[in-house]
Amino acid sequence: MFIEEFCNEAIKYGLNMRLVDENDAERIIQLRTDSNLSKHIHSTDKNLNIQKTYIKEYKLKESTGKEYYFAFSLLDSKDPIGFYRIYNIDYNTKTFTIGSWIFDQNVSEKIPIIADILIRDFGFNQLRLETCLFDVRRKNTKVLKYHMLFSPIFIEEDYEGNKFFYLKKNVYFENKNKILKFLI
Repeated sequence: MFIEEFCNEAIKYGLNMRLVDENDAERIIQLRTDSNLSKHIHSTDKNLNIQKTYIKEYKLKESTGKEYYFAFSLLDSKDPIGFYRIYNIDYNTKTFTIGSWIFDQNVSEKIPIIADILIRDFGFNQLRLETCLFDVRRKNTKVLKYHMLFSPIFIEEDYEGNKFFYLKKNVYFENKNKILKFLI
């Protein structure tokens, strides 16, 4: 129930937010295999049945509070314009990871940023976790520049060019409103 209540938070930003279901499989494939959008993400199999199976498995993790996969749409439409996950949730270390952040290239640049803020709010406020982990490909300079606005701490870079960071809850909230002022 708390998830549905939290998803209502998106309305004030002009978005609908809900948990992914099997009906989203085709749209996820469409976005994740778009050559313009997939330059800096892991590859996705185009097989619809594989994606549906992945979502079914995801729903099991979701039911235990280990991972959540969200779909976003504009208020005047039910068609998803983007997706974002929160995973590797560890209630002992109070950490979570965000990723699989992908949005239609035809939406305003503000929308994925608002979705990012909503997902982080979910991890910090709803799940009561303290540290957000994420990685960005070094060559994805636009997204890297955005993430740096939150003043995350750099952990390391791997051989594939992925830069790993963590962001503490208090630092996130110190920067969140500054970023929102530019958006709204």
